[in-house]
This record gives sequence, C-alpha cells and structure tokens, in this order.
Amino acid sequence: MESDPIEPSIITDMKRALAAAFAVPLFALSLGAQRPQTESFTWSGELPTGGRVRIQNLNGNVMVEAGDGNKVVVTAAKIWRRGDPKSVRIEARQVTGGVIVCAIWSPTAPCDEGASDRGGRSQNNNDILVHFVVSVPRGARVSVNTTNGDVRVDAPVSDVSVASVNGSVFTRAVTGDITASTINGGVTAFLPDAPDVDVDLQTASGQLRLDFPLVVVGRLDPAHVRGKLGRGGRKLKLTTINGDISLRKG
Repeated sequence: MESDPIEPSIITDMKRALAAAFAVPLFALSLGAQRPQTESFTWSGELPTGGRVRIQNLNGNVMVEAGDGNKVVVTAAKIWRRGDPKSVRIEARQVTGGVIVCAIWSPTAPCDEGASDRGGRSQNNNDILVHFVVSVPRGARVSVNTTNGDVRVDAPVSDVSVASVNGSVFTRAVTGDITASTINGGVTAFLPDAPDVDVDLQTASGQLRLDFPLVVVGRLDPAHVRGKLGRGGRKLKLTTINGDISLRKG
C-alpha cells in the first residue's frame, strides 16, 4: 500500500511524542506500563557557514526542518513503557566544522563521528524510543543515521546523506546532493519542477515512480535506473531493498 508522502506518519507520531514530552501529567508517572512515559531534551548552538549537522539514532524517528539564522535547535522525546530511561543518553554538542547529535543505548559508546556501536546488540529488551526534531540553518550540510525509524528532511539544506534500516526516508526542499538509503521502507524525494540532476535509483523489490521525464543512461533495468533530469548536475542517489522509490514534483 502506497503512503501519502505529503503527510507521512512520522509527522503525526513525532508531534504527539514531543507534545507528550513537554506536558506529562504527574499521575502518568505512577501508571507504569499502562501508558508510555516521556522525557524531553533540548539543546541549541551555532553552526558555522557550510557546517555539517550529524544526527545518530538507533530506535526512533528523525525530522530535520528549517531553522532561523545560524542556530541548530535540537528537541528530542525519549519514550518508554518498561525500559530504564537512564540506560539511554542523548547528547548534542558543537564539534570542529559542525554539530553532532546522538541517542546512545550503550554506557560506553561515544557520541562522535567514528562511533559505530550505539548499543543495539545488548539492548534487546529495551523498549525506549528517541524521536528527534532538529532545526537547521539554510544551506547546512546534513547527515542522518538511524536503525529503526523514519527520517524526514524538509528544509533548504545541501549535501544530504540519510540512512535507515527499518524505516522510510523523505526529502523535500533540499538544494544540493542527496544520498538516501534504507532496507525496509520507501524513499521519496521532492524536486523543483525543472531540475538538473544526475539520478541513480535502485530497489530490489519495489516500484520506481517518477513525475519527471528521465533520460536513461546505460542499460534499461526496471530495478536500477541511472539517468539525467534536465542537464544533470547535482547528484541524487536513492536506494532501498524492500520498498518503492518516488521522485515527486514540489
């Protein structure tokens, strides 16, 4: 069943989660597993011109939206029923050339660009989710990595790299190169009406849906298409294993 990329479920889920995080009634804390409990996190800092915002998650959705000025604003909701919220930490800080944001399920894994273990192998009984909304400046470079969750980048940013394993990926208003991949989920990218883009689209068990006339380069393969929109130029690479790939106008 094809979902509507204009209003994906990630928007409703994250708004509900974040609203709950800022307005948890006191009696909810005594209900234990009867209802989800929430905890909020906020952070803000400056991003240098052309800087990169790197977001690393394990279980939860990530939304990147347009911000004001040169500020990065991070809002997160930690949600759980039976897990220990202290076992998951959220960090955000300025680093050389940008900002890094992490949700980490391991007590020893660092929040840095080289971190490859965020605790997934040892947290099989941990039901904690962390949903992020990150506001970034215009023209920022963005990298997002999560394992179980949807990713939505809806901001005039550039040089976007997004990866999920179990979740859908959505981009809109991005002005530069886009690399987006998932294993179980669809990938949707919105482009302006007359884009100049070099395109690489690949799905193993899904459909390719294009709103644009594409000039195919090389062998015609219904599961893997390379081509040009307009004169070519910026790079767009969308990959999934189990899901559809859509290029939409807007």
